[in-house]
Amino acid sequence: MIEPELKKRLNIAIIVSDYADELEVITLCSIFRLAKSSVKLLHNGPTKRESFTGLYGNKVQVDSHLLELLNEGFDLVCVPGGGFFLNILLQILHHKSF
Repeated sequence: MIEPELKKRLNIAIIVSDYADELEVITLCSIFRLAKSSVKLLHNGPTKRESFTGLYGNKVQVDSHLLELLNEGFDLVCVPGGGFFLNILLQILHHKSF
């Protein structure tokens, strides 16, 4: 079965912090570019954190910098570190046939 192409290119921001693994960042960039997405690498400088109340009353803190990126029109903002995003992507790719 042939899947329909995305109607628009995704705009993806990858925030590179001091904790990011170099191989993980390179792999994420490669995968997103192969998927014909627009990728922008940014460095995560000092930011202030915004606090929200979650759906179940839990407190959620988010860097204001990340919220600004989503408001600027990015479809996905990744903050790689510890292999978390790479692990998820590899699991998705493992179950997807190309």
